[in-house]
Amino acid sequence: MAGIDTTNEQGKTRTSGKIGADSRFDRSKRLSFAKSDKDKNMKHQLRVLCVDNNDVCAMLSMILGFSDIKVESTDSFATALRLAQNRPFDLYLLETRLPDGDGFQLCRCLHKLAPHTPIIFYSGEAYETDRQKGLAAGAVAYLVKPYFDDLAATILQIITNREKSASKSLPVFSYTPGSSQNTLN
Repeated sequence: MAGIDTTNEQGKTRTSGKIGADSRFDRSKRLSFAKSDKDKNMKHQLRVLCVDNNDVCAMLSMILGFSDIKVESTDSFATALRLAQNRPFDLYLLETRLPDGDGFQLCRCLHKLAPHTPIIFYSGEAYETDRQKGLAAGAVAYLVKPYFDDLAATILQIITNREKSASKSLPVFSYTPGSSQNTLN
């Protein structure tokens, strides 16, 4: 049996839970977590900041780890802001209810801090009004727990879409004084 290793905001690694050889998360049985060729060619390991309780963060760290996504976690609004200010993340994964603040307010703060970094709510709050509040706060998606079958694929898709839109270049206007053949390339 192996444990689940997670790294908290102080950089300490903790092992929790037991995963047996017959577990559905066994590395030899990576059904929906198999990497595509496109994923293997990514330049750096993706980093996600998960802001939720420790048990959920440990589970998500294990699940996303199968897709080579590194998860840093905290259950604190204040610590999440500090971590986001100190180092960049590829995506933020938030709960709506936090012990020291509101997830929607955290979303707004993170969106101001890093406007091009996608934010996903992963919450137990299943009401349509919560989904609308999350999207209005700046999130690109609102997923209701315990959805995790395609969570890694959803995260990879959102990050890939963000990178594609960021890499699109603006048209270049070629101007030569006195020429009638100025063009927009």
